[in-house]
Amino acid sequence: MNCYEEYEVRADGTKHSRSGEERNESEFVISVIPSLKGFYKWTDTITKNNGKPDCSGSFTKLGHVAVNYVLVHPSGQRILLCEAEDMNSCFAEFHRVGK
Repeated sequence: MNCYEEYEVRADGTKHSRSGEERNESEFVISVIPSLKGFYKWTDTITKNNGKPDCSGSFTKLGHVAVNYVLVHPSGQRILLCEAEDMNSCFAEFHRVGK
């Protein structure tokens, strides 16, 4: 089964995401300045959830807080999402669509 995640990251600090059957709304904060390693800290808190499973079959609880790190490609059109400020911990690559 092919499964994908899609994020709509909004300028007002909210995000809508889909993963498998799961649909989430969240509030997020991304650091304004990258760390010395070039990563931005991304803290994301789930505010709404449809209660269905994500791509891995897991269920995300309302109020769940995820802290990850973002590395922005020089083009500004792609980002890597990582568990730590280390390329070996990156688990997703997102591509900008539209604007």
